[in-house]
Amino acid sequence: MNKMDLPSDLSDEDRAFCMGLLERIFLKSENDLDGFLDAQVPLISRLIRLFKNPEAQAHILTAFSDPVRLQLLKLLPAAYRVSISTVCTDQGVWTHLFPLLSESKQNTILKKFYRQNPDLYEFLKTLTPLTTLHPSGLQVDIKRVTSKTLSPKEAQRFLNLVISPDFSAKDILKEAKALTKSLDPEVIHQLLLELIRQFNMQGLPLSSPANCLAYIKFFELIFYFDDVIPDLHLHLKRPYDRVIIGLSQLSGHEWVLKVLGQFHAAAIHGILTLLSRHSQLSSLEKRSQYSKLFSVLKSYHLESNSKALRLFFGG
Repeated sequence: MNKMDLPSDLSDEDRAFCMGLLERIFLKSENDLDGFLDAQVPLISRLIRLFKNPEAQAHILTAFSDPVRLQLLKLLPAAYRVSISTVCTDQGVWTHLFPLLSESKQNTILKKFYRQNPDLYEFLKTLTPLTTLHPSGLQVDIKRVTSKTLSPKEAQRFLNLVISPDFSAKDILKEAKALTKSLDPEVIHQLLLELIRQFNMQGLPLSSPANCLAYIKFFELIFYFDDVIPDLHLHLKRPYDRVIIGLSQLSGHEWVLKVLGQFHAAAIHGILTLLSRHSQLSSLEKRSQYSKLFSVLKSYHLESNSKALRLFFGG
């Protein structure tokens, strides 16, 4: 950044201060900067906002001492704090940044780093409040919640929502959204695995509109949390297999396309991937069943309204 990039309303003294500060940060790589006058901190905050790149904004913040960094973050508008949170990996910055974010944003970040940056996730988890409000209205202590104390109960509640025809996929996703605001991603991970286990135990055949709706809602719920469970498709082989069996029993490719096309795009991809590996199956009967259905879908995929189905076959 050269002098012409600085706002024209700055005094010569302020311009010199800004240029000198940028040189200390970007050229000399100084850190733990401190000892600024009260009037200079808002000027530094304004300087940060001149950078449109959140990486540069985060880099500037890392150069200051903790007290100054906290002052700067409080002065920055919420939109800038959110922008910085998308790229920041410095724990010193996060110490002050995380508590300033909304609860919803905090949970989104925890969900993101649960898989992408486990070390940072563990650090940020220590900055969360001890208690939070659960959708049921009860206070839940995040530090004490475990899969043994919560998952079976909550999984059963979600299973009931999935199976009951009185609740739509939209209703379930509303509940899922509330869940991300109240529970740690580790707990959600265990809850989902328990839900999948319970759903598998139901053994629902894809043989009625009600059961078809249950599968639609189940996949919508599970894939709402697709970034929480690594290799999610591996946990869904049994539901995929039941869908395949049900589709194989439908008469006419029109119905096959219509039913399959109602599922979540990720579920469609998972089902098609499983079908494509039909040659690896040891059971001759199942291999023939999978192969036949895969051929039908491949032959008529262009007639489908599902973009996921068409893309899988390159159409």
